[in-house]
Amino acid sequence: MVMAAKAVGFISVVSGIVFATLQYVESKQEKRIEQSLALFRQFNTTPYTDYRKKINVVIIDHTQDIFDAASDEEKLAATMQMVVRNNKIETDIGLVMDFFDGVVYCAAKNICDPQISYDLFYARGRELYVTFYQYIKAQRGSFAGNDFGAGLETLVKLKKPANGN
Repeated sequence: MVMAAKAVGFISVVSGIVFATLQYVESKQEKRIEQSLALFRQFNTTPYTDYRKKINVVIIDHTQDIFDAASDEEKLAATMQMVVRNNKIETDIGLVMDFFDGVVYCAAKNICDPQISYDLFYARGRELYVTFYQYIKAQRGSFAGNDFGAGLETLVKLKKPANGN
């Protein structure tokens, strides 16, 4: 009888530890998901919506210039530099790039849920990266440093090709 009571007590303790561990893991996962969603909400409110709107309006206004330059990478790089500089969106782009640095840091450190963060930010990130690739490269060769746009680039390059290569 005493042995049975000890066995039941041991099983209860082990079950309690397992249950508490599962609760802890689930709670941490919920916090990571909530942090990812909080970043997404932040990205979709001011001032980030203002930055993005300003950038989008400039790109729309200069679509033909960009399209005309797209056949030559050097010409495209010069056109993108001119478009950004003449429309004074350097700061807006820099702040959006900083935001993506934060998203990638948050996911890499498991503060955010990596997959949810990726799912939420990939499409917008890819659009910005493709549009401003030449500008990002040029900034890396200037005062901005080699890590300008690194978060955005990291996020975009995480996409695995459909064929698995």
